[in-house]
Amino acid sequence: MANSKGSKARFGNVRRLPSGRYQARYVGPDGHSHQAHTTFDTIGDAETWLSTIRADIVRDTWNPSGRSKNLLTFGQYAEAWLEGRKVRGRPLAARTREHYRHLLDQHIYPTFESTPLRYITSEQVDHWYALTAVGKPTLQSHAYSLLRTILGTAVERNLIITANPAKIRGAGSTERVRKVKPASLAELEELVAAMPERYRLMALLACGAPCASVSWPSCAEGT
Repeated sequence: MANSKGSKARFGNVRRLPSGRYQARYVGPDGHSHQAHTTFDTIGDAETWLSTIRADIVRDTWNPSGRSKNLLTFGQYAEAWLEGRKVRGRPLAARTREHYRHLLDQHIYPTFESTPLRYITSEQVDHWYALTAVGKPTLQSHAYSLLRTILGTAVERNLIITANPAKIRGAGSTERVRKVKPASLAELEELVAAMPERYRLMALLACGAPCASVSWPSCAEGT
């Protein structure tokens, strides 16, 4: 296990910071030391990042910023994902696609569109979530769920080589702001009485209300 003095990976160097997170550094082809643009949850994540940099050097796609040329961005991948997304073998419904488009354009792309897909971190997702659709929990939940799903698909396709960075517990669900109180028999009677007569019995049966509990003649007349 790494300690504060650092541990040698096969390429580069990983050291544990006082915060408990891990920092990765390496010497590039230019002879200079370069540091990862973020810190990592585990030593394994840090070493995985170093392996991607090593692969970039071997493929001659490395550059001094520490990021390879022509990396697939989140926006590029999300567009392809949206175009090819299917549910139970069927393309997305038009309204669902429109909803996803709104979430991407208004809430996700401003932060992640140009970010290389494999460099999105859990810290970035946490920070984005805290500032997204504040005061609108349902919209916030929908935006987070879409981001998590797209990133999850990228993980399955090995386009992200670490775990899904969207891992905020409970962020994809919302609770009702207020509980819905069932109508009382008196309220039910008033509602049903306002309906056309031919629908009254059907409405009562749908609500599970026994005719004997509702005191008006038309209930008996409908039987």
